[in-house]
Amino acid sequence: MEFIFLEFLDSEINALIHGLRHEFMGDAQNTNVHITVRGPYYEKIEANLIESFERQLGAEPILIHSAGMFRNKEYVVYIKIESLNLKRIWWKPDYPIESYGFNPHITIYKGSNKSIAECAYEFLRSENIKLLCHAYKLTSYVSKQYELFPDEFSPRAGNFLGLSNRRLIKPDILQRAANVVRQCNKGSAGNS
Repeated sequence: MEFIFLEFLDSEINALIHGLRHEFMGDAQNTNVHITVRGPYYEKIEANLIESFERQLGAEPILIHSAGMFRNKEYVVYIKIESLNLKRIWWKPDYPIESYGFNPHITIYKGSNKSIAECAYEFLRSENIKLLCHAYKLTSYVSKQYELFPDEFSPRAGNFLGLSNRRLIKPDILQRAANVVRQCNKGSAGNS
């Protein structure tokens, strides 16, 4: 199976998202932040198809903002993605818009711990994150593909000092997220 991902190339946004994921679920991914925008495909995706979708997206920046939460088999806490042109290329037959709506997002927490999910959601909501990402591309991804993105865009390579300097993110956000998790774990341990 093959999919088309929208891969975020902004190293500071990648560093921030990876940091938040690490604090809330210990996730140590070494890939750039991405969302699945199309698939699954059961045949190889040709480069000209991806180029066609990139043209439809244009150069419009993507807004990363607000928090959300839902539960299916696990709790999922996420940051919403907004783009006027993204809906034009969206195609996920396993999750049709008619049944599931159009809700592109970046997962920050996914797991069975309701307490951590609620703490993560409240924390993200209070942070009121609003970031514009101008650097992104569409990439094909094959299931079980190990080397997803090249090292040239390593998410671990940087920090989010520029976001902090522009006052888009508070510089201590990851420390505060870690404190929230600690407090949340203490609270849930005291309730057992």
